[in-house]
Amino acid sequence: MSTYIIGDVHGCLSALDNLIETLAFDPANDRLWFVGDLINRGPASLDTLRYVKSLGDSAVITLGNHDVHCLGVYYNARKPSAKDTLFDIFTAPDANQLMDWLRHRSLLHHNECLNTVMVHAGIPPMWSLKTAKKQAKKLEAVLRSDDVDSCMPLLFGNGPEHWRDADSSRRRRRFALNALTRMRYCWSDGSLDFSFNVQPAARPQGLSAWYNTPNRVPIDETIVFGHWAAHPAIAPPRIIPLDRGCVYGGSLVAYIVEQQRCVWVDRGRL
Repeated sequence: MSTYIIGDVHGCLSALDNLIETLAFDPANDRLWFVGDLINRGPASLDTLRYVKSLGDSAVITLGNHDVHCLGVYYNARKPSAKDTLFDIFTAPDANQLMDWLRHRSLLHHNECLNTVMVHAGIPPMWSLKTAKKQAKKLEAVLRSDDVDSCMPLLFGNGPEHWRDADSSRRRRRFALNALTRMRYCWSDGSLDFSFNVQPAARPQGLSAWYNTPNRVPIDETIVFGHWAAHPAIAPPRIIPLDRGCVYGGSLVAYIVEQQRCVWVDRGRL
């Protein structure tokens, strides 16, 4: 049995098909984990969503910022972007079922046997793994609520930038969503910054990648994440970045947990 963790697909279904064939994935024995951003910006968001949903228990998904954006637009909590490629989803005959399935996915997945955590963007530096799991569960409960139409608009916005300023349940949920699905850089005090998405070597002085923030609470498990197409493949030990910018003509990558190695397909050659 193998566990394959796949980077940001963004609706690039042909690349996903090619990667799964390369892996010789066996749904009866293997598992596919997806770091999020299954959809948007790419050419086949609807078919990608349907395919991953069809995998059933063979697939584990953590929501990315584009997945959450899709939910926000669908539930009238966000305005669509001119760059969105989501219209086919919203007008599909199975749109309600797809959106209901999507909002029941996780925001953080931890497999203790594999000592591996999967999250779309990262874990904020002031959180332990226990805190991250607790806050993810609380946020998941909101997304899965029967009252999702009224709850969804309360989740979006840039603030608060620091966990210490999350002084209400609404602000805690918003911070958690931003940290788990949008974070790349933090200031030295742990405050989130959304102004830069460049590679770490080009960051402004005073900013650190979330996993290099001073006084970060140590987490022993391997953390696998996506979201950061500009991030190089090389990272510190137990930090595995998987977004290789497939939707921008780059590669789609899978990390094989048991072998601790990556396999990828180049979208440019498909």
